[in-house]
Amino acid sequence: MLDDNDPYMIMNHAEVEFLMAEAIQRGIGSVPGTAQEHYNAGVKSAMQMFTPYDASLTVSDEQVSNYLATYPYASRDPLEMIGEQMWVSKFFNWWEAWNDWRRTGYPVLVAFTSNESNETGGQIPRRLRYPAGEVASNPNFDQGNFDNYTSRVWWDGGTE
Repeated sequence: MLDDNDPYMIMNHAEVEFLMAEAIQRGIGSVPGTAQEHYNAGVKSAMQMFTPYDASLTVSDEQVSNYLATYPYASRDPLEMIGEQMWVSKFFNWWEAWNDWRRTGYPVLVAFTSNESNETGGQIPRRLRYPAGEVASNPNFDQGNFDNYTSRVWWDGGTE
């Protein structure tokens, strides 16, 4: 579906729509429109974003409308619905989906606890580890306190 030569989307239309829906829902700023309008536009954009890469992936406007009728905005917690749809829309941009999960808490994920002796103790990682070169060359690096997968960065409720 996606080749090495295909363009890569750092931030796509679906993400922008979901972020505007979230901002309206949280009462942040003065975004025009309603959260529902932006949510619906985000879902449509996400469902149709891969059509240019492969015509067999085409999702019609009717299919989008049927999906939105089946799962209407605010049929559950609106922020949870926005977070879930944004997470799904970033399937090929997993690190952004992971960061959105850390920022919003959505979707609600279940940690893999069958092997609690692993490096995260059965927790979902909250951060990536520093590269070895950074550890070796940065005299201010504090190995003992922050170089693990479960400590939180400052915007995720941590101190670093």
